[in-house]
Amino acid sequence: MYKIDANDIHQALVPISREVLRRFGGLQPALTREGLIERFSEANRWAEPKIRAAENARYPDLPWSEAELNAGKQAVPEYGGAYWVLDPIDGAIHLHQGFGFWSTSLCLVQDGKAVFSAVYGAGRNEYFHAVRGEGAYLNGQRITVSAKTRLADALLLTTPPNKVDVDPEDVRLTAWSVAKLLPESTALRMLGSTALQMAYVACGRMDAYWEYGGAKAERYANSWRKSEKVCESADDG
Repeated sequence: MYKIDANDIHQALVPISREVLRRFGGLQPALTREGLIERFSEANRWAEPKIRAAENARYPDLPWSEAELNAGKQAVPEYGGAYWVLDPIDGAIHLHQGFGFWSTSLCLVQDGKAVFSAVYGAGRNEYFHAVRGEGAYLNGQRITVSAKTRLADALLLTTPPNKVDVDPEDVRLTAWSVAKLLPESTALRMLGSTALQMAYVACGRMDAYWEYGGAKAERYANSWRKSEKVCESADDG
């Protein structure tokens, strides 16, 4: 398995993510859909090459996924060996509206499986990472999922489909599932960043996450989703 130094990733992500927050987090919210999309594109164009350059300096032999916004490329692994999957701003609407719940996520996929995942939430200065077979961590401390066993006690998370016009069936299923689970659980929230929501489940702050359409629309974009399997593998081992 390709070895990644979690501290290297932390040192690369933190200053870039904090600068994203400084540059784009304090602006007045856009007044139109088009304006919001332009903000999203501008922030991505600024952050993505800087993160790639930082990691290329440390791991020059690793290629990068180009499938974040291309669902057609997400059906199968893009490379036979190891490669990076990056979402520089997961939960971009929150960033551009002045909310704190967004993240930068980075995942190393090897032979079609995630072997390392990292999520940095600049709003709370929290760095989550997981290594296949070694567990998951928050700011260097081992974390575990909640011990709850009853749905009635659970705090649930989900995310609606991004492209409601493209995936109407996923919209219907999301609404159906919320209607089913909301009265059966303690609380249900939609917080924005999928990667950070998954990390909150991994550390026990929330109890479960589900989503319709993610496998098609964002299979690799939200990298912490991959670390769910990493954590399971670590616990089994």
